[in-house]
Amino acid sequence: MGFGLRNRTLSSNMAGVVVPVAESSSSRRINIIISGIYRCEADVCFRIKIDTPLRKLINAYCELKNLHYDSSTIYFIYNRTHIKPENTSQELGIEDGSEIHVMMIQTGGGYGRSHKM
Repeated sequence: MGFGLRNRTLSSNMAGVVVPVAESSSSRRINIIISGIYRCEADVCFRIKIDTPLRKLINAYCELKNLHYDSSTIYFIYNRTHIKPENTSQELGIEDGSEIHVMMIQTGGGYGRSHKM
């Protein structure tokens, strides 16, 4: 479509002329990029409403990557802030095109007390 009317709701006035309706701030959608746990993974892009709890995004990402979400082992980070499932992108100031990083907590892997160097 032309004239910048793509992705907008249209209505007609009393004369039957079609006019664009401005999006309300609560129905505004943004694109969020999630960079994966491993560097070799491709980034995933989600489009959500700004007032939607990020729980939906977290669950969709974990389902896509076949992960079991547990807030104590998988962290979703935006701007050095740990994202909680009840947060919204509006609360955290996440803007269109922003990137969220996913991290897994690793326990163990170091030398034990009995190991001598």
